[in-house]
Amino acid sequence: MATQPSSPGLLKLEEQLTCPVCLEHYTNPKILPCHHSFCQHCLEGLPLDKKNETYYLSCPTCRHHTALPEEGAGAFPVAFHLNNLKEMYSLMKKTAVLPTCEATCIDHGKPLELFCETCDTAICVTCLAHNHKHHEYDLITDSYINHCQKLRECLLP
Repeated sequence: MATQPSSPGLLKLEEQLTCPVCLEHYTNPKILPCHHSFCQHCLEGLPLDKKNETYYLSCPTCRHHTALPEEGAGAFPVAFHLNNLKEMYSLMKKTAVLPTCEATCIDHGKPLELFCETCDTAICVTCLAHNHKHHEYDLITDSYINHCQKLRECLLP
């Protein structure tokens, strides 16, 4: 099972990114005609029914019978929205700062006040001057707000 996130928002997002069959984060998520999503390998492991030369699988969530494409489970549409959410979740986990403590740079002992967009990591001003000189960066609070806004846009229907 996936690791436990630290904030309620991340916990809710973690639930949305968990395949109901394998209980892990989706890998190569596919969407069925009933609009439920599963990992491709989970769909490939489902039992099939055969009727008139066509194979059918039953959705593990709603039991809706769906014809299996001739090419197999990999031919179901990709659940792009879940891939986008996975990216946003990863960014939010990296930028999440606990309000009760000041995060400090392990190399320089200074506050992590910036977020390097190029490297997807929190940095201090010394890191910026030495290792991230020509990278794109923003204040960590501004970056967090921007990433949250992108996440909201991904969640809109």
